Amino acid sequence: MAEPANGKAASSMEEFQVERLDAKIDGSIRLDRDVQFYGLITGSLTVSKGRICELHGTISHDLIVEPGATAVVYGTVAGVLRNKGGDVRVFGSVGSVLDFDETKPTNLLSPGVTGTG
Repeated sequence: MAEPANGKAASSMEEFQVERLDAKIDGSIRLDRDVQFYGLITGSLTVSKGRICELHGTISHDLIVEPGATAVVYGTVAGVLRNKGGDVRVFGSVGSVLDFDETKPTNLLSPGVTGTG
């Protein structure tokens, strides 16, 4: 978990500057800020290095987590969760998981994974 400037570990994502977003997004996007997402993305979502995404909604295609990014899935990823070396925890449902860095595996904390890659 990242530490804020005051040196104290944050106990939840609410202590960070995280934007709540509830929208339908047509197509694929790349996050340029920290987001709690409630809604639908009809394409894929890429979480960039240094960014945090807490997914409560649905992604119709893939979730791509770059090295140094954080993703927590409470919602649904219909496609592949492609973890390229980020901190990833799954409490929701994903179609399948593909880990690119064996030292940073995806933490599956739910039975909602239909396949692994």
